[in-house]
Amino acid sequence: MWNYGSIPQTWDDPEYIDPNLGVGGDNDPVDILEIGRNVGHVGEIKQVKILGVIALIDNEETDWKVMSIDINDPMASSLNDIQDVEEKMPGLLAATRDFFRNYKVPRVGKCNIFGFNGEWQGRDFTEKLLEETHGKWRELLFRKNEREK
Repeated sequence: MWNYGSIPQTWDDPEYIDPNLGVGGDNDPVDILEIGRNVGHVGEIKQVKILGVIALIDNEETDWKVMSIDINDPMASSLNDIQDVEEKMPGLLAATRDFFRNYKVPRVGKCNIFGFNGEWQGRDFTEKLLEETHGKWRELLFRKNEREK
């Protein structure tokens, strides 16, 4: 379905309450899903094109899931925003949302919910989100460095 990883130098700050979602971050780097044809391996670094994001609310924390494609994938030139994914790969976005809604049900007994009524947000929104979470990561490093002085 997709390769799963995280975006280095991003941080979803648990103390920052997102005004659109009403909850803080999950205290992790932002998660990324890569939908190219090749299966990645553990620790692999890929250069990707950002396509969109969905706001999973997991245990009262925001857990962003960024959708992307490997820039070397044959489909990369035809996928530029989240609506292109639905057009070229029908059902993938719904299946991905359903997976993240239900994947913890066997363990915790309830479904996850989503911000924005479960709608995927486009590339522009996602790029702004990544700029913000990169800024939060930089602030985190600055605070850590200040404490160590």
